[in-house]
Amino acid sequence: MRFFIFQNYDCERSTIDANSTIADPFYKSKVYPSVCTPKTPTDATSAHHTHNTGIFYEYIFMTFNHKDIMLRSLDLKIGYDSECDDIVQDFFAPCILNCTEFSKSTNFFSMKTLLSIITILGRAPPTDFKMRIVVGRTFSVRDSERISNVLSNNRNASSRASSQQRFMEEMLIDKRMLIRVAAPREDEKSDNTLEEIGLFKDERGDVVLYDGIISRSFHTSQQKFETVDVFTSWNDKARLERKMNYFRTLWYNKAKRFDVYDFADASKNGSIKYSVEWAIHT
Repeated sequence: MRFFIFQNYDCERSTIDANSTIADPFYKSKVYPSVCTPKTPTDATSAHHTHNTGIFYEYIFMTFNHKDIMLRSLDLKIGYDSECDDIVQDFFAPCILNCTEFSKSTNFFSMKTLLSIITILGRAPPTDFKMRIVVGRTFSVRDSERISNVLSNNRNASSRASSQQRFMEEMLIDKRMLIRVAAPREDEKSDNTLEEIGLFKDERGDVVLYDGIISRSFHTSQQKFETVDVFTSWNDKARLERKMNYFRTLWYNKAKRFDVYDFADASKNGSIKYSVEWAIHT
């Protein structure tokens, strides 16, 4: 299982010895700030990435034979908000690093947010990691074209493509990342909104689910209030199951108000709607 130390900086880089780690490493699989004093072992490697928003991210990757550190071992709260918490660092990053499957339903697709998630996963997402996304039909032209090109096996040939973009393309081509589009049925008078939820599932079958929008928490340039409620399969089974059933009805195209298509089919049948405004705000 892989873990990393995650910290973001608005200005300066910080250097950490690559041959070091923290005392009491990853107790309860917390993501520790990189200012902690390192200790051992020697199997850690460091990598530096510059995010396209201008924020610097530093990672130290480590490999442990720790099978006991799973979602259930995380020290999670019942909710997080951007006023009091760093939702990405305190909640999202620990969960996605300790799961094998991430599922999400959201009204608007944002390539910027998706690449931020890939960045958290590290140098290359594990081969057993999968993503399932159900999104409303509003896309920017640029994001839609980029996904269409990848699914047509036209990888981004640009030498300026980031490693995160290449990892995303590989996951799409290998079908480890699946994107489906939920379009309102013809008898609906207006676009219906999807419930904003995300699910993390680990190899033991435990699930952590959040209800709420956190996309802008990935980008310090968009300081808007966001909040999420958190449910777990070991403490909130009944409420979590209701939310999971909602996602299943979308994913398997059983929802009453939506027709759900694989992205390629939605692109061909005209289900996707393009929005310049959304492209600007994301």
